[in-house]
Amino acid sequence: MKTSTEPYVTGQALPNDRPVTRRKFEANIIVVMVLLVLATVLYVAEIRRILTMSTEFKSQSPPPTSELVAH
Repeated sequence: MKTSTEPYVTGQALPNDRPVTRRKFEANIIVVMVLLVLATVLYVAEIRRILTMSTEFKSQSPPPTSELVAH
């Protein structure tokens, strides 16, 4: 049985010792950046939709009663 002071054999890693390769790290960064861009685009699109709805609402004359009943 090995003690923690002995160097471990090449090819074996301790259970906690998970080396993160550079390629995996870069892939994670790319995924995070893509998700951030997607979230930003959706957020901006939602804000623009809300703003256009509110400006259309202000500029519009009130709808006829039949249109109100239909909704």
